[in-house]
Amino acid sequence: MPPASLDTEVQFLKGVGPKGAMLLQKLGLKTVGDVLWYLPRRYDDRRHLPPLSQLIPGEAQTIRGRITDVSTRGTKGGKVLIKATVSDGSGFVTMVWFNQPWVVRELNKVEGEIIAFGMVKEGLKHDFEMSAPEWEAIDEEDDHDEFARLTPVYPLTEGVPQRLVRRAAESAIRYFADQVPDPLPKAFRAKYRLRDLGWCLAQMHRPDSPQSRDDARRRLVFEEFFYLQLVLQLRRQQVQAEVGISFPVSAIQGADAAPTLFGEPAATGTLWEQVHAMLPFDLTGAQKRVTQEIWDDMEAPTPMNRLVQGDVGSGKTAVAACTMLAAVRCGYQAALMAPTEILAEQHFLNLSKLFEPVGVTVRLLVGKQNAAAKRKSLEAAGNGTAQICVGTHALISEGVRFHKLGFVVIAEQHRFGVVQRLALRQKGVGNPDVLVMTATPIPRTLTMTLYGDLDLSVIDELPPGRKPIKTHWKRPYEREAVYASVRK
Repeated sequence: MPPASLDTEVQFLKGVGPKGAMLLQKLGLKTVGDVLWYLPRRYDDRRHLPPLSQLIPGEAQTIRGRITDVSTRGTKGGKVLIKATVSDGSGFVTMVWFNQPWVVRELNKVEGEIIAFGMVKEGLKHDFEMSAPEWEAIDEEDDHDEFARLTPVYPLTEGVPQRLVRRAAESAIRYFADQVPDPLPKAFRAKYRLRDLGWCLAQMHRPDSPQSRDDARRRLVFEEFFYLQLVLQLRRQQVQAEVGISFPVSAIQGADAAPTLFGEPAATGTLWEQVHAMLPFDLTGAQKRVTQEIWDDMEAPTPMNRLVQGDVGSGKTAVAACTMLAAVRCGYQAALMAPTEILAEQHFLNLSKLFEPVGVTVRLLVGKQNAAAKRKSLEAAGNGTAQICVGTHALISEGVRFHKLGFVVIAEQHRFGVVQRLALRQKGVGNPDVLVMTATPIPRTLTMTLYGDLDLSVIDELPPGRKPIKTHWKRPYEREAVYASVRK
């Protein structure tokens, strides 16, 4: 029996050896622990394989049969088309590969039956086709009980056979699964009906039934989300303990308004009156509600971290403009970072039109600007004459300095990570407030998982005349119809 340590080299697993270990290293599998955590990406259900005559077009299915014919022919572009016919006595399936000549050599080595998995579609002669399926020869030494089960299918790289990974995994769970330490206490597992970690890893590699596999997966998913939530909650507590900027938003009216960057008095009128003067349209009820939520956050002495979610066309940019106006009227600079230069330029043009009537200067900073334009933008950001800066990742580059950056807006949040948010925040004074926006339709539970360090505001109302966004779900066999719709 191998030594009981998860750090044991894979070569000592039964059925692997030094040569097998060299192949497994292509997958990054060097130790027993690596193998145990190298989970299958799907399973072949070999308990009830359908006769080939009863396959269902449009569904991914597993088949078993003998190869009756292998053919190759050249195409106009000098490529190779490979076809292999599989039969089980009830029907035929033609497996097709394009420009993969090594497949022919492997197919010609097969003496018995094969098992294959792929999307089934109707063929030309009333039979079925599979395009570039996954396949392997059936080991004739397997008894029926070994074959007729849920069989794991692992992600591979060229030259590494499924059979080798399966042997390594079976040996690992047989000798080492009970050595895996479980980080979750027994009482905690009992409370949430979770099995122990060693059992779960064993069932993921060699499930006794679909139910046991699902129970094992549930435990692993639970643990992953638990750690993620734990880290995010620690991050939230850390942020809430920090000292931020307390913007005097409520005081912005008339002579009580805070001075701007260079000491001249702010625009007259309440902040809502200035918003009405800036926008050529009325805000929806949802936009007003979200704007007020952000203003309330800005007045708090802790740093704001808020996510605004809304469909395309719901008016997220207008809300961002209202909040940036508040920051500017409180004597701070604001910055908006977009993921692409095209989107940054669009935001720059739109915001310039909005802020011009209320005397707020907006400058653009992107990578493709010529040297003169970039120098002017950098100077304006550094001396404060640019009250709002719009740009891409260029905003967080080393040479960019701000005079008094206090408010940060991130457009298309899903395109940026925490690192980019932090980098832009570090450009500011004190601890700037951060507002992130996304149009991705994320359910609330998933939102709190992905952006758990953020408070959430939802713009759930479209401006008058805007058509609602429709989301369609299509099956894989409808792919061509989807492409045709996009072309149209």
